[in-house]
Amino acid sequence: FALYCPNDVDEGIFFRTLGAEDPTKDPLEVVLKVLGKAETRILIVNYFLTNKRIVDAIIQRKSEVPGLELLVITDKSSAETPYRRSQLNRLAQFTDFGIVLYDPPSIEGTFDPLLHHKMTIVDSDIIMHGSMNFSENIKNLDYIDIKRNPEEILKIINYYKQMLQGNESFVTLGNFAHKYGHRDISYNGYKVGHVVSKLFTFAHK
Repeated sequence: FALYCPNDVDEGIFFRTLGAEDPTKDPLEVVLKVLGKAETRILIVNYFLTNKRIVDAIIQRKSEVPGLELLVITDKSSAETPYRRSQLNRLAQFTDFGIVLYDPPSIEGTFDPLLHHKMTIVDSDIIMHGSMNFSENIKNLDYIDIKRNPEEILKIINYYKQMLQGNESFVTLGNFAHKYGHRDISYNGYKVGHVVSKLFTFAHK
């Protein structure tokens, strides 16, 4: 397995390999570095957001840049165990933060659909996407593609605005916790409508 990476660590395609590799170019390490440079906003849309190191990086950057805007859209799988909820709950300490979960109604005899996206936007120009779930155990042969493309970011954010608007399958972490009786969650962040409004400002800054 070959590893491709340009000289600029902030942009390129990064693969995890089976053999010896430069740990600074591992997909997870690169994601952590980009999150640690955020100046204005972070939008994460991922099947999971339960990786402690990623949550640590977000909290650390938020402490360094208090005005940093943070929005998370994830699958309900991110809140289905006490450990997973504990990571989301660490982010829920912020009031200027939105955590929205995809929790569609179950249909008997079918598998529940999942929010399987793996997209992160940092500031107004950086897009990260690939195969990597931000889960508690990142061990797969994943890749991450990082590029600067403000025009594409506008299209992506507009898609997520349309996805959330009027869709009752998306609920806040607080509403999810109330529905399923998870008393280990304390959520004071944005409501879904406020997240949509924030996405609008993301697209027009």
